[in-house]
Amino acid sequence: ESTGQGWFWSSDAQGQITYISQCVAEKLGKTAAELTGQPFHSLFILERDEDDSIERTLPLIFSASKTFTDLTIRAATQEQEVWWAISGRPQFTETGEFCGYHGNGRDITARRQSLKDASRLALYDSLTGLSNRHAMDKCLNSVLTAYRTAKRSCALMMLDLDRFKQVNDTLGHPAGDALLKQVAERLKQVTERGCEIGRLGGDEFQVLLP
Repeated sequence: ESTGQGWFWSSDAQGQITYISQCVAEKLGKTAAELTGQPFHSLFILERDEDDSIERTLPLIFSASKTFTDLTIRAATQEQEVWWAISGRPQFTETGEFCGYHGNGRDITARRQSLKDASRLALYDSLTGLSNRHAMDKCLNSVLTAYRTAKRSCALMMLDLDRFKQVNDTLGHPAGDALLKQVAERLKQVTERGCEIGRLGGDEFQVLLP
């Protein structure tokens, strides 16, 4: 609790907070006393993600009194974006009546950002910010599949730079990198909205014109 990386919480049968770590309250700009009695879901921004709807998931879990582990959810912070992985176990009285939850959470903001960066690197060229070969292949395949059904056509331009090796040999690789960045910017300026621009590697560029 004192490090702010891990924290604890509990709720009553109605889903209202009965205990929350002070570090969570501080993240939200409040005190633990102010959060006590509030709905547990008020700690979070309930939004749809790519795989599921957290907006549906959390209330459903509570209504079904189910155990859940490492549910990724965004904290209801005002300024910086904070993500937590929360877990909870339902509690029952001696007569088997549901009486609330005991659980814990941990800050996964840095890990989530790292995964997002890694995902971006897998699809984008790190030097120019353009789509890389893998992303362009995926884009071309999806466009061709859609256009084949609609009986439409598209155009693909392949570009490379004449005498690019001479730039690297005479001015050095930093100058070559600067040139590639400038080419990427110029391609963005002269292509229409909706076109996909990619760098396949070296001085090879590709432009998909839908």
